[in-house]
Amino acid sequence: MKNEIEKTKEKANELIEEYVEKHRKTLTDKWGNVVSTYVDVNPIIISNKFFGRLVPIDSNPTYNANDLAVLYQYYEFILTKVNEEIGDFPSSLTLFCKMIGLTLKQFQDLKVSSNENMRNIVEKIYNDIEEYNLAMSQMGKLKERTTLFKLKSQNEMVEKVQPRVNITYKQEINSDKIKGNIDAYAKFIKKYGGSEWKITIKSILISIFKS
Repeated sequence: MKNEIEKTKEKANELIEEYVEKHRKTLTDKWGNVVSTYVDVNPIIISNKFFGRLVPIDSNPTYNANDLAVLYQYYEFILTKVNEEIGDFPSSLTLFCKMIGLTLKQFQDLKVSSNENMRNIVEKIYNDIEEYNLAMSQMGKLKERTTLFKLKSQNEMVEKVQPRVNITYKQEINSDKIKGNIDAYAKFIKKYGGSEWKITIKSILISIFKS
């Protein structure tokens, strides 16, 4: 398999170079001078062209631990080249599964394989993809909320449920403080307000205190 993968790498390099030349864009100033260039990132083309299926869709491939390791190294090679030559492109477990002809469920089942080497390789792949996307998210190259959602759904991450704690705060009534406030209002009204206003304000404060 290694020889076949090396040949596929060479072909992938050629395809990436062709894509870069075809989708290169330039930015110019108001005088028409080129100030910078970039490569347009088209996720659909990149996904199908560089991470396309290595086996027919109607096949049912079986891999040992060494095969899976070689295939993932090839996937990492393509992912690195795309990010270096084209632009920011996230890692995806479903994309890797598509490339090697497995469903996500088939790959997830390998986590409980009877073969210890297989379990170890699968665990490393899960960890690599998780760390890669979290790093890109922290650098602002991916939306954090979308990244966490994909990691939870693809990598079977389960967010811990925090215990719900209800805190009831009961305030004790300070009778002396309320009476002092009423007296202060009464003195203020007596000095500056009319008798009708005095009765109204004081009666309202008393009714509040009684409630």
